Amino acid sequence: MTFRVKNVDADLLFNMPLFEHHLVIDTRSAQDYSAGHIATAVSLPSPSDEDFSDAANEALLVSFVVGLVEEGLNPENISPIVLYGGEASAEENGRFMQWLAERLISLKSNRPLVVATVAVPTGVAVVEDDGGGHRPVVEFSNRLRDYGEEIWLLSAGYEAFQSRYPFLCGDVQFEDLVPMPHRITASIFMGSRPFKMTLSSDVQWLRKLGIGHVII
Repeated sequence: MTFRVKNVDADLLFNMPLFEHHLVIDTRSAQDYSAGHIATAVSLPSPSDEDFSDAANEALLVSFVVGLVEEGLNPENISPIVLYGGEASAEENGRFMQWLAERLISLKSNRPLVVATVAVPTGVAVVEDDGGGHRPVVEFSNRLRDYGEEIWLLSAGYEAFQSRYPFLCGDVQFEDLVPMPHRITASIFMGSRPFKMTLSSDVQWLRKLGIGHVII
């Protein structure tokens, strides 16, 4: 089964939910990512138009995957994989997101990741074939083939999500997240079983969502 690619809005991403440790990729610049990003997202900046090529993109992807696995950031859930960009560089981000989605689809289809051996103007380290150095890439590819089902492209990018759920943006740490109620409409949420009304920290999240009344 190949990946299904679909556009999603901020509400669907909120309901995913983020605390279950999915792979969320921010394709904006490193500076934009540092200034604020969706909780749990990892940075994979889009190359500039001048640097955009299959070889250079491949180098970026290999370096990203190796870092993801070696730093222990390989997500528990490989589906869906979420990609998003930003308003300031929507065209640049969109082009790279399209390339990235197609490349992930090819990995899912059992086509091996091409080893990049080109110099990258951005200074990204290139992974050389040392006979065993691609175990992180192989591990990632195997999980992708076994468990990957969907790729989500966030409509309207970071700004749309940030305007709706600002408390899930910025520098929110994974360990600070809690199970969230499921959004049904703008004013109705369905409760989460792990959510503990007796904990002040959990109640604070309800207030951030604008929830003032709870029916048990």
